[in-house]
Parts: sequence; structure tokens; C-alpha cells
Amino acid sequence: MIRDEPELAARARRSGSIISELQALSSALRVAIARGEREPDSTKLARLEQAARESAEAQLIAAAFAVVAGARGAWGQPLLAARLLDELVHVPHVQETGLFLSHAPDLARTAIACGRVEVAEWVLNTPEPELPLHQHVLASARGAVAEARGDLPAAVDLYTEAARRWQAFGNVPERGHALLGQGRCLLALARPGADGPLRETRALFAGVGARPFVAEADALLRQALALTS
Repeated sequence: MIRDEPELAARARRSGSIISELQALSSALRVAIARGEREPDSTKLARLEQAARESAEAQLIAAAFAVVAGARGAWGQPLLAARLLDELVHVPHVQETGLFLSHAPDLARTAIACGRVEVAEWVLNTPEPELPLHQHVLASARGAVAEARGDLPAAVDLYTEAARRWQAFGNVPERGHALLGQGRCLLALARPGADGPLRETRALFAGVGARPFVAEADALLRQALALTS
């Protein structure tokens, strides 16, 4: 038992270091992606990915892979993103960790964007969460999967629920994603009222400088207004 203590302490220090780096990099990357900025130095992505893998800790792998895959997908490397997601599927017990659940919407959206809808569905195959936050993230992920599978009426309901949840929770980006999905599906169904959530999501994303999502909302709004004119 005593012989193991130095290794346990060293492992705890490594985990703490990875978590700190992950938190800092995750915040920076999410801002950069949302604003349409491109990270010129990909070495930190590779370093974080490898550090998480070497830690052999499921929660660190889940969070790091979600961040790195999201960045690679946003920056024109969908094959690298998809390979990382395919690897994540085989990490034992990864779906049982809190960090995996926290990143579920990002994972689902990245998987769908990379053509891995089956991975997005796998993201949903988790134990029923008890914490409200985890119920919120799964509502968003379920909406994304329903839309990807073409079940647009269900997607509208799920996105509407997710938007309501995120408004109560105070998460602006996730509420914006839910409203964007709601408006997108309403428009695809040729239902009235798509302009409402699209205007709201545009305002939310404009407020945080998320240019790519503002542009998507603008394009969809033009389509919605053309249908009503």
C-alpha cells in the first residue's frame, strides 16, 4: 500500500495538470470556434489529446476528445475528428463520467457534422442522468440526433424543450444552438413561426460575437421571410 502512494500522488498531479490545461484550452477553443477564428497552431491540440490518452482516465479522455474533435471538425479536418470520436466509443465506462455528459451536445453536433450519426446516437446511450444539467445536455443532443435522422417534428419538440431548459439554466450558447435547430427544423417543415426562434438565436449569437452562427441564422431568416412574403 505504501509503495503505491508516490505513484498515486504523481497520477493525481498529472490529472490535475491535464484538467487545468483542458479547462483553459476548452474555453479558448470554444470562443475561437464560435467567432469563426482559426487556431494556427495545432500542436496544442495534439498535446492535449495525447496527454488525456496517456492518463487512461475516462473522464479526461471524454472531455479532451470532445474539445479536440470539435476544433478539428470546425477547422476543416473532419476525418481526424471522426477518428477521434470512433476511438472515444471504445473507451471503457466513458459514458458514465460527468465530463462526458457535460460535453454531450458538442459531441453529438461534431459527430453529425462529420457524418458519424451513429456516434451521436451512441452519445445518447447513457444512464439516465439525475442532475438537471445533464438532463439539459441530453435534451439538446436528442434534438440534434432527431434532426440528423430526419425526424423533424420530434426534433422541433426536443429543441423547444432544450431551449426552455437552457433559458432557465442561463446557458446562452446552448440556448442559441437549440433555438437555431428549432428554427431550422420549422423552416424545413414549412411550418409558420420559424422566424421567431431564428431572430432570437441571431440576437444571442450576435451578442457573443459568434459570427458563423449569426450568418447561419441570417441565411435561414431570409428563407423564412421569403416563404411568408
